[in-house]
Order: sequence, then structure tokens, then C-alpha cells
Amino acid sequence: MKKMAKMIVSMSSLILLYSCNCSDEEFSIARKPYLGNEIKTNGYFYSYDSTSKSTSIKLFYRNGVVLYGGRYSSQDLNIIESEISSYFETIRNDKNSWSPFEVKNNTLIIETYYDNPPSCRLLTQRMSYEIQNDTTIVWRKTDHPGYKDKVYNTVWYFKEYSPKPDSTNVFVK
Repeated sequence: MKKMAKMIVSMSSLILLYSCNCSDEEFSIARKPYLGNEIKTNGYFYSYDSTSKSTSIKLFYRNGVVLYGGRYSSQDLNIIESEISSYFETIRNDKNSWSPFEVKNNTLIIETYYDNPPSCRLLTQRMSYEIQNDTTIVWRKTDHPGYKDKVYNTVWYFKEYSPKPDSTNVFVK
């Protein structure tokens, strides 16, 4: 009987959790056109992680949106570029891939979503990058409860690339 009661409580909890209407946290950075010249936008920024042996890319757009272009198991940018278009089709409708950004003084700030289990609601976090020049940015910190005190030193380099995937999306307003 106790087993049955536990099962009913567990099932009820799951049903309640998944039937709730989860509204994600709103971005605090409003999308606005990026008119500056602190970073280049006619290509993508990439960073190679020697631990995981993978390369990540981010595409910045003049409309104030950044697209996380994925993580690739290659260091060869030619291979990555040949995969960008097909990968873009898989993330076009992924809310976690799109973010607003802003530049203040010598700092690039990107606001992204992150999962918040067991809730289905996505929360936001801010990632801060030091702008060294228009082709080099360094990820320094993330404003996230679990990572507030951690300092990063991840360098991102720019590579010119065309044609970039379209930046039109419904997630960053």
C-alpha cells in the first residue's frame, strides 16, 4: 500500500510539473542595433578547447543578436564552415541558441538562457567578455549562481565568413 501511495504522489508530481505553463525569464538586455566598431560582425568568433578538443563558434549580427553556432569536434575551420549551414537548420528554432548582446566601454555582454531543472522555466545569465581588439575577445566571467566567483580566460578569435546564416528569429525581441 505504501508503495502505491508513493507511486501516486510521484506520478502526480510529474503531471503537475509537466502540465504547468512555464514562462521563461525575459532578457534584461533589449535587442538594439549594434552600430559600434569594437567587434567585427562580418564573420564569426571561434574558440578552441584543448581539453575537449572542440571548437565553438558565435556569430554576432548588427541587429544586436548573437547566435551560438555550435561546438565542433574539429580544429579545422574549413571543416566547421562546411558544416555551419546544416547545423544552423537544426538550431534555427532553438531558443537557447539566440541571445542579445551589448557593448559597454571595453566589455561585451551576452545574455543567454540556461536550464533550471526540475523547473521547465529557462533563466538568464550574463557572460562578460573583455574586448582586446575588434578580432579578439576574452571570456572573463558569468553571472550565474553556480559560477559567480569563477574567472575564465577563454580567448575567442574572429574569422571573416560569408554568407552568414540569417539572424531572423522570434526569441530575441
